[in-house]
Amino acid sequence: MAEKVQYYLERSVPELEDLLEKKIFNQEEINSIVKSRREYEGKLSRRQVKLTDFLSYIQYEMTLEALRKKRHKRLQIKGKTTVSDYAGVRKVLYLFLRATNKFFGDSTLWLDYIQYAKSIHASHIVGKICAAAIQKHPNNIHLWLVACDNEFTENANMPAARSLMHRALRLNKESSVLWASYFRLELAYMVKLHYRTEILLAANTEKEKATSSTPSGDTLDSDHIQLPSISMEEYLANENDTASGVNEKVTSAMNAEVSTNDAEQVEKYANVLYTIYSTALESLSKRESAEFLVAVLDFLFECASVPVARYLLSEKMPEILENALKDLKAEGGAAYGALVHRWSVYSIFCKFHGIFPDRASLLPSMGVFASSAPNLDLISRVVQDSEFIHDLELSIQKYQAVVSDLALSSSSRQEFYKLYIQTTYEISSLSVTESSVSLALNMLTNNAFEKLKEQPLFKFDDNLQRLYEEIQIRNGALAEIAA
Repeated sequence: MAEKVQYYLERSVPELEDLLEKKIFNQEEINSIVKSRREYEGKLSRRQVKLTDFLSYIQYEMTLEALRKKRHKRLQIKGKTTVSDYAGVRKVLYLFLRATNKFFGDSTLWLDYIQYAKSIHASHIVGKICAAAIQKHPNNIHLWLVACDNEFTENANMPAARSLMHRALRLNKESSVLWASYFRLELAYMVKLHYRTEILLAANTEKEKATSSTPSGDTLDSDHIQLPSISMEEYLANENDTASGVNEKVTSAMNAEVSTNDAEQVEKYANVLYTIYSTALESLSKRESAEFLVAVLDFLFECASVPVARYLLSEKMPEILENALKDLKAEGGAAYGALVHRWSVYSIFCKFHGIFPDRASLLPSMGVFASSAPNLDLISRVVQDSEFIHDLELSIQKYQAVVSDLALSSSSRQEFYKLYIQTTYEISSLSVTESSVSLALNMLTNNAFEKLKEQPLFKFDDNLQRLYEEIQIRNGALAEIAA
């Protein structure tokens, strides 16, 4: 035990000598560091080691490294990199490694390990940590998602991200979160391809304008931008991983030669997403199917300006949503209530790009799906458009249909009313919304509140109570303006 403690302390001697030489820490502070490390290493050398011993040691080293950085910056130390510049983070990583070797069953510890590696931009080891974590926890959905997000967002490696998703689905076919994440992954990649094409087209247009005065006998040099032709084989470039038929089904949806017609191209890419959706339904229960469909709708709403999402929202999803509302009604539950809510505000969400309500998703961001502020210019155009009143009237008609539907379960009603209240409140709060529309929306919100209070065993949470109080104040102000 003593030999092991001494071994780890001796390993830090060069680092401490360098810190003393740079005058970042004085001799008294160095002695204190050695004493603290000796105590922590002593705890880790016992037969019965606790996870809290590792965590407290890691926290100490992270705090020490933060202090070193602050003093290094304050002293304006310049010159080449020395051992003390990287020894701190290396020690924290090594402590995480020792901790995960000892307590490999703790998934939270693995997530902390991954998060720290990301925070210090150690991208070269994040993938290795994710692989080790997944090997120990093959049924932990969150670890799979973190690994996939790292490949897609940080490494820009779509084949690797898709391969991870396929393997995850092979082991966890009945996870609605995983199927929704796979749908989002493919959609996010299509969105990136769309934006890349737009940028290249714009750059090509500028190049043509700049060379418009070139004599007809001349040819453009190698600086001319050639737009990449993305075939479906390249899009689905992943021949080795079949993932229990998921990849074959997606590939078979695109076996035909890719057309040069934009509309046909969009339809083919939409078929990929539709194939993922239909394949997911074969593995999910009815309750999970409702959760999955809500997530799919939200992803499409968010990307409604992209052709492939716009095509699905206009051509595929209305029928899918209507059928799902019939098939899943008997199951009920909060997920079904959320599904009814999306149906009631479908046309509005398509134009608002689904910004209401603001979902606190448990899924890691996938690049284009990172949280962002609402597009106020877009909202202003939508609200002031003549069709908005028609969409709002349609939404109110659907709301009234839900209110009169006695077969809807109590849990579904509660979820529907809560989401509808939040939606109408957010729209009426927009500065571009006319006062008459705001007044009508507030009346509708009040009605939803009254219906919600009638539900058995329902209690207001803090957020709903705040909304209720604000709406009462706003109603009084709008009534005075109308008078």
